Amino acid sequence: VDVTSEDIVGDFKTICGELKAYGGELADKHQIVALSKCDALDDETVDAQADELRAACGQDPLRLSSASGLNVQKALFAIVEQLDRAAKAARDAQPRDAWTP
Repeated sequence: VDVTSEDIVGDFKTICGELKAYGGELADKHQIVALSKCDALDDETVDAQADELRAACGQDPLRLSSASGLNVQKALFAIVEQLDRAAKAARDAQPRDAWTP
């Protein structure tokens, strides 16, 4: 979600609605919620936007900036962690003789 938005919660709800409309159970998957462009505002404003988004989504959003590189690596690690969890869950759901380690 763009941290400079005047309606953080509305933007988040729009994204969730688009995921649901796309189908394929995409909306049911784990979300990594993030605020982008955090270099564009002062820390106090970013904190206020993060608090508002946290209240709407139930998790602490990552604060990102592609321009400054803020938390980009942290976001990549979070994505890889979720992919690893999904792969493990898929393996665990299969009978043991259906895959090899």
